[in-house]
Amino acid sequence: MVIEGGFVKKILFLVLMLLTPVIILSYDILPVDSLRAGMHGYGISVFSNNKPDTFGVEILGVIKKAGPGRKLIIARLSGAGLEKTGIIAGMSGSPVFVNEKIIGAVAYAWSYSLEPITGITPIEDIIATKTDTNAVEGGGADIKIEGKGLMSPYSGVSLRRIKTLLSISGFDNLLIGKVDNFLREKGFDTVIGGGASGEQDGMDSLFLGAAVAARLVGGDVSLGAIGTVSYIDGKDVFAFGHPLFYSGATSLPMTTAYVYAIMPNQVSSFKIASPEKEIGAVVADGKNAIYGIIGEKAKTIPVSVSVSKGKKKHNFHFTVVEQKDLTPFLTGVTYGNSILTEGRSFGSLTISLSMTLELQKYGKVEINNFFSGDKALTFSINAVQSIIDMFYKDRFEEININKINVNSEISDGERTAEIMDMKPTSFTVHRGIATDVKVFLKKTKGEEVVKKFSITIPVNYTDSIAKIAVVGADGYMRLENERAVNIYTPSRAGQIVDIIKHFPRNNVLYCLLLSSKPGIIIRGYEMSALPSSMLYLMGKSQSMGEGNFTKGDIIKEFNKECDFQISGGKVITLRVVD
Repeated sequence: MVIEGGFVKKILFLVLMLLTPVIILSYDILPVDSLRAGMHGYGISVFSNNKPDTFGVEILGVIKKAGPGRKLIIARLSGAGLEKTGIIAGMSGSPVFVNEKIIGAVAYAWSYSLEPITGITPIEDIIATKTDTNAVEGGGADIKIEGKGLMSPYSGVSLRRIKTLLSISGFDNLLIGKVDNFLREKGFDTVIGGGASGEQDGMDSLFLGAAVAARLVGGDVSLGAIGTVSYIDGKDVFAFGHPLFYSGATSLPMTTAYVYAIMPNQVSSFKIASPEKEIGAVVADGKNAIYGIIGEKAKTIPVSVSVSKGKKKHNFHFTVVEQKDLTPFLTGVTYGNSILTEGRSFGSLTISLSMTLELQKYGKVEINNFFSGDKALTFSINAVQSIIDMFYKDRFEEININKINVNSEISDGERTAEIMDMKPTSFTVHRGIATDVKVFLKKTKGEEVVKKFSITIPVNYTDSIAKIAVVGADGYMRLENERAVNIYTPSRAGQIVDIIKHFPRNNVLYCLLLSSKPGIIIRGYEMSALPSSMLYLMGKSQSMGEGNFTKGDIIKEFNKECDFQISGGKVITLRVVD
């Protein structure tokens, strides 16, 4: 392949890369306004065996207004098999040179293009990511250019970010599908990769055109977003040429990456690659690049999962990025993947779950629950995700999670029971005197189970009737939501901790003594069974948006822990006498 200009220097550059992996070459910058259609140059990327290679570049022009305050260089690529593969996922960030000066990085491609025509982010914009760290906001929308679409003359043509390569290893196929569904719409192309085995002839540092990864999950599984190094200045590394998540200031482990080969694909060709050695941290995710610092340590959350089945026990250890939109999902799938080492993704499963979150401000918070049936795994994953998500989405304060521990005991088969009936010793009860209530449940295979509660109506209870409800966790939450609007929504700082600590559990049978007298909740504090005069005064707080009236109260709560998941519920009414 013949490329105009600087051919000898280019060859020397590649030789130096192969012989001296720690080398960093400084290049002059050719401003975007100096480019003209017809100029030729070359780009650098890794296509196989972790060796840098070059490809040809022909400048087609510069779009002056590709977006607000943005310019985009349009170029046709050639060589390195690109005529066959088209633009490759994982090429994002590949640096481009004209007249031996760097002009930018390959970053965008047209949908369904028949030629390897790309959008190049100007190098000035890429380097500016370092100083824009605190100003970056938003979500990295596609760049839209009006034109004739393939499906309809009115559809427009999308110049999209080149798909970011998402290398995944160590995950069960079921969870690979979940990861792919979650991140594909965010511009990722999920491929199976290897872990950092140390067996590859990889490089311990980065160079222009090298593969680089932002690791999302490390430890016993691996998940990393892979692109290409665009520019290096001392310890400063710029890559991708477009956003990762467009999250602004961030903290993600930055690793080297190993490229095995290119997989040509009719829809989207991609690099087969995997993250390798951690060498720094990505500290900014801007609209034109990601910016990392060599030697910096990223803040991640250690996640430990233990899975017990009979006499066997396995322990797993992970690190997950700390990011409110990612941490809940990634923790959930790493937990689920651990379960699948001993459990199964089909058929009935029973899971006893105990999760401890170590919060920076509030210390340890322990949550226990129980799941059984065909969807036990899915429900337990959702529970892990939703609890972490609630902490991150708290609107009153920023809650930092320092560590996550999950212990689970699993067994095959379903252990569930439905509440069928409830019978008191008598439907007339006396204040201050205990009365027994029997609850009848039926297990999955028809076995009947009876649980007994002893209930005493308080002597200061003034109503002539009392309602008793027996429910499982779902029924408990349904009653609470009917009784008090938004009772599980925090209305002050710190309340989220109390709410999560007192979530009902699926394997607990609850017997509730209910009152119909209204009360009010103000800023998360409940005042029950208030006299009408007090309710009138408190009504002003509600009109000011500070409180909500309640439809009664739970006077007393009794519960019994069971070895099965409970569904259904019953409510009876008792006559109360002196």
